Amino acid sequence: MYSGLIATFIFSLLTAFIHRLAPVLVPLYALSQGFFLGGISIYAESKFKGMPIQAIGVSISTFLFMLFLYKSRIVKVTERFRSVLFVAIALIMTIYAISWILRLFNIVTPFTILDTTSYLSVAFNIIAAAIAAFALLLDFDFIERKKNHVPKYMEWVATWGLLVTLVWVYVEAMRLMKNIVMS
Repeated sequence: MYSGLIATFIFSLLTAFIHRLAPVLVPLYALSQGFFLGGISIYAESKFKGMPIQAIGVSISTFLFMLFLYKSRIVKVTERFRSVLFVAIALIMTIYAISWILRLFNIVTPFTILDTTSYLSVAFNIIAAAIAAFALLLDFDFIERKKNHVPKYMEWVATWGLLVTLVWVYVEAMRLMKNIVMS
């Protein structure tokens, strides 16, 4: 499971910085992500029956709902929207990174209780899940803005971005369900 996570991280970094290699790296990313998600899904299924399939349903529903909001122009992705969402995503990822690092050293702070059943943890999960859902709009916008105007390998970069966001939605759905069930 952890080897899949490490490989996923490496392939993501390479894809983010070396776009030309995306046609090779994105399938490798998807494969390694499959191993990682398979591992956490098997674990989740053993602890909470039916949770992974419910999280898949939530992820698909979220994707379709956000696609509807984007295509119908109910939500418009503007420069300001992009900026606010980028800051929110960076903040969430920073909080997760701090939480993981502190947890390695068994240091308990508000950051390390994010995987507990506290109200703070559930509230953070709801906010993170909402940000992940809105990040899908950034992916749709990227695809639409780049369509027919960039080299072919950028299609793979767009696919990778969408896949990363869908995985994030899935993981947040699993986390939120786990915290709600355990509280």
